Amino acid sequence: MTAILRGLRSGVAASGTAIDLTDPQAIEDYRRRRWLRGMLLPAAGLICALALLSLVTDVTGSAAIQFAVALCLAWAWQLTVRGRTEAAYVMAALVIPFALVIRPLLTGNANDNILYLGVAGMFLLMLAPRRWSGMVVAGSLLTAAILYFGTSATATPDLGWTTLAVNGLVVSAASLLLGVLALRSTHGALAGAYASRDHARQLTTELEAARAGLERDVHARTAHLRQVLAESEALVAELAAQSLRDHLTGLPNRRFLDEELPRRIAAADADSPLTVVLLDLVHFKAVNDDYSHDVGDRALQTAASLLAAALTDGDTICRYGGDEFVVLMSGATPGHVAATVARMQSSLAATTLTEAPTVRLGLAAGHTTWTPSAGIAGAVPTAATLLRAAEADLRSRRTTPRRRRE
Repeated sequence: MTAILRGLRSGVAASGTAIDLTDPQAIEDYRRRRWLRGMLLPAAGLICALALLSLVTDVTGSAAIQFAVALCLAWAWQLTVRGRTEAAYVMAALVIPFALVIRPLLTGNANDNILYLGVAGMFLLMLAPRRWSGMVVAGSLLTAAILYFGTSATATPDLGWTTLAVNGLVVSAASLLLGVLALRSTHGALAGAYASRDHARQLTTELEAARAGLERDVHARTAHLRQVLAESEALVAELAAQSLRDHLTGLPNRRFLDEELPRRIAAADADSPLTVVLLDLVHFKAVNDDYSHDVGDRALQTAASLLAAALTDGDTICRYGGDEFVVLMSGATPGHVAATVARMQSSLAATTLTEAPTVRLGLAAGHTTWTPSAGIAGAVPTAATLLRAAEADLRSRRTTPRRRRE
């Protein structure tokens, strides 16, 4: 009894167990388990009631048999609660025919047991796995044969064996027919559920395909946008670089100088002074006057290439405007500055301009150097201050009249 009570509690706890609706066998097992659980316990209770009724009648031995059958069915129900559906069904399939034939074999009186045979057969057939259906029918026929051969005609004076057998066959046939119809209706419902499941699977597959296609489109569009963004960033960077370059000579322009010179001033220290060199092309006006401004532009390009080639690593040359250039030198010694200016002057002097062969360009240079004093706070010069100082030095060193800026 304690085990049965525990089974009742377990049955309540397990009533919400989920099943896999995509698995036909899982659905069929769930149906059989629920039907067994719903039928076995009421059947045990009914047989207990019949046993109690037998106690007040003069039928000898019936109550004990019925109590035993009820206990076995309750045990089978408890097995279904534990999930052992097959074991519960086998116990019911053995106990029910035994309950039908035991008393007739003991007393020779089938009484109304033959009428219960059809109901029992329907019950077992509805709950049997499909592969066991043939054995259930054969077992029902065997039980009917045992009842027939184990019953004497004199033991059934009220109905007579022939009438009882006919009635039993009719009830059994009707019960089996109802069982088959119920089983078919169940299978039909399951078939509808399977069809709905297959349709749902198809819709799911289509949705997954649509989702995958959408993801591919999103990835493709994202990749395209990233490519466009990268190209835009590269174009912006190129335009930014071009804005800092002189369009004629390709050298850094005045805008670059305005941004670079303050950075060089901030980075200068006692060990790395900053030198600003201002260069002015001599005789360049004659090229424009004698050959045209187009020739002057090409000559200016040639001169810029020669000046840039004469520099060493770490030196930066910018076109300041017209025929003037500015060279920034960080950490340069006075000897290095003088040698660099000399190389540029020699390079220009040794070069004959193919655009203007009658003109030889010269180079005037002036420079200024700012060295921060270590540990001594002082006023930091501005870019304009250093450029004015270099221009003043240029004017003091000029040996020929100053040319105007082109």
